[in-house]
Amino acid sequence: MQMKNDRCIVTGGCGFIGSALVRHLCREGREVLVVDRLTYAGNVESLKEVEGKYTLEVADICDQEAMDRVFEEFKPDTIFHLAAESHVDRSIDGPGEFIRTNITGTATLLQSALRWWRCTGCSPDLFDGKKPPERTLPGPDWRWALWCWHSCWKTISADEFLWMAPLTGS
Repeated sequence: MQMKNDRCIVTGGCGFIGSALVRHLCREGREVLVVDRLTYAGNVESLKEVEGKYTLEVADICDQEAMDRVFEEFKPDTIFHLAAESHVDRSIDGPGEFIRTNITGTATLLQSALRWWRCTGCSPDLFDGKKPPERTLPGPDWRWALWCWHSCWKTISADEFLWMAPLTGS
């Protein structure tokens, strides 16, 4: 789906999948802000093909002030959240960093998005296929999914619990 004048934030945009998306968005003429912490998985060289067609913000998605500033300054229409810790072997050796980035970072990013789009309500019913309530959010209807970070968080928590249950005997 092509949107005109789309300002996109891509978290993890220097990673393997994120850089492919950034290259695609830049070729479509979108204005792209890449937010990446440039850890072991981030490689700016993977964006050489579209150099000068995107902006790079070296930042941690767990940093609430930085994410709030990114939203305020860039004024995005769309967010593609691809920042994550990866490689299962690394999660076994250091699960804390995975929880920090993949769960806390996602919650931080959702909070910044909600602040930016001035959301004022939340209902778990939104995930039952019902139409979103009237609101002041700009843009396409699919963005209503950001409305209920609480339900998203409960879903993430439930998935994490179900994944861990066989390991803990719960």
